[in-house]
Parts: sequence; C-alpha cells; structure tokens
Amino acid sequence: MNRKLYRSSFIFMVAAWFFSGSVIAQDADLVQVSGTVITAEEREAIPYASVRIMNTSRGTISNTDGFFSLPAEAGDTLLFSSVGFKSVQYPVRANAQMKHNIEVKLQWDTLQLREALIYPWPTREQFRQAFLALDIPDDEVEIAMRNMDPQLLNYISSNMQMDGSENHLIYMRKMASSYYYFPGTNPYTSVGGARVPAALTNPVAWYRLFKALRDGDFKREEEWKPEKY
Repeated sequence: MNRKLYRSSFIFMVAAWFFSGSVIAQDADLVQVSGTVITAEEREAIPYASVRIMNTSRGTISNTDGFFSLPAEAGDTLLFSSVGFKSVQYPVRANAQMKHNIEVKLQWDTLQLREALIYPWPTREQFRQAFLALDIPDDEVEIAMRNMDPQLLNYISSNMQMDGSENHLIYMRKMASSYYYFPGTNPYTSVGGARVPAALTNPVAWYRLFKALRDGDFKREEEWKPEKY
C-alpha cells in the first residue's frame, strides 16, 4: 500500500515539474510591446489605431494620444492600421529586457478618384424646364422698395405696440402734468385725433380772452416821460 502511494506521489511530482517548466518557457517568450502610433509627415498622434497580432484574434487599439501596449510572443508580427493610412507590420523579437518601446509611423493613403459629374435632373430637357421655371430672387433695390411701401409702413405703425421706454415716458409726462393742475382736471383734450390743450375748447376761456382784448388788458402801458417846461 505504501509502495503504491509513493509511486503515485512520484508520478504527480514529475508531471508538475514538466508542466511548470512549460509554463515558465512560455512566459519567457512573452514580450511586452508598447509605443505610440503617429503620422509620418506631421508626427501627430493617431487615436484609435488598430494594433493586431497577425493570424490571431488578439490585439488592442491606441488611446487618444496614440499610445498602446500589449503582450506578444517572440516571432509574432504586429499589424498597425487606421482609416486613411497605409498598414505597417512589425516583427516581435526577443531581447534581454523582453519588452519593446517603439514608435510606429503611418503614411497617408491617398486615392485619386475619377471625375464624376452629378446632375440633379436625369435629362437635359428636365433641366431646361426647371431652369425656365426658376424663380429668381429680387435684388437689393427691389427688396428695399418693397419694404418702404407706404401701406406696409402704415400697417406696421398702427399695429406696433409701445415698448417699455415709451410707456415710461408717457407715464412720467402724466405725472408731471398732474403737478401743475388741480386734481381731477385734464389739461388736454382730443380734437380730430390730435391732443390739444383743453382751454381751446372751453367757451368760458374764450369769453375771458375776448373780454380782455376789448378792455385793452393786453396793451402795453406807455412809458412815463417827464414833462417839458
């Protein structure tokens, strides 16, 4: 019984030693690759660039500053790509530090497209009909003349409400008028839509005026002159 137990323990220890050795060997081949992805001409960061290990489904993307970092095995090939740029491959090799700090430069991928003419109408006949029916806008002189139409100006003036400053001015004038006249009296009246002093329509005031003219109240008094001897 003890011999079987020793044999099982020995087999387990040998298997664990082989397994740990393979794990250590795999870890020893891993390389941490870090760096930035920039444009080759302007040397500006390329955000969200794709960094993928070829022939695998593993990879990452660069951040807003173009920085990336991912572990890879020695012998892998990294593929850097971004929309509008040419792809770049980078082979991963083992070194003493087991890490790489690289700067990946991507070239602009410029495409020359053939000239394309785009028309909003399928045929020339439809274009001609649409052009003849085109409503050309008025020039600045016609727009100004239309805006200065007397009927339009009268309509605007009759329907435009007073603003705050005008209401305040009218109120202050009424308050000032109330200081010069007895309470309850209105010094102005409306004649034909015009605001005139109320004394012009007061018959008593007209009587007093004519009486003063008849009595000569408005004549200038002759200057006193000394008598000559």
